[in-house]
Amino acid sequence: MQKVGKVPNCFQTMQAEVIDYELSESLTIAFPVLDAYLNPNRSMQGGFIVAAFDNVFGPLSDMVSQKPTTTINLETSFQRPIFAGDQLKITARVCHRGRTAVHMAGEAYNQAGKLIATASTNYLILD
Repeated sequence: MQKVGKVPNCFQTMQAEVIDYELSESLTIAFPVLDAYLNPNRSMQGGFIVAAFDNVFGPLSDMVSQKPTTTINLETSFQRPIFAGDQLKITARVCHRGRTAVHMAGEAYNQAGKLIATASTNYLILD
């Protein structure tokens, strides 16, 4: 994350842990499933899963573009719940980097390796 500059508060709040980074290709980050993220069914609320995806896509788009970026859209499909005490591991990949935007896709898995959600996004390159 130091390659991007200051680590955003939302990244720190979600206790993100960088697992792997392949230059200009992919970024993998793990997030603990904390009690604060749970819905009444004791599974991670969908909005927090989307926020976790955004916390992976954002740094990856900034590192790939070498400029600030902002989310244009973020589409997420949920496959199964993830529960308290588990870990959400997200890998995001760059599908295309153009002059003005970066298109990425990602998958989120639990510790058992089961698919939790998929997402795709476009980020606008600023400047």
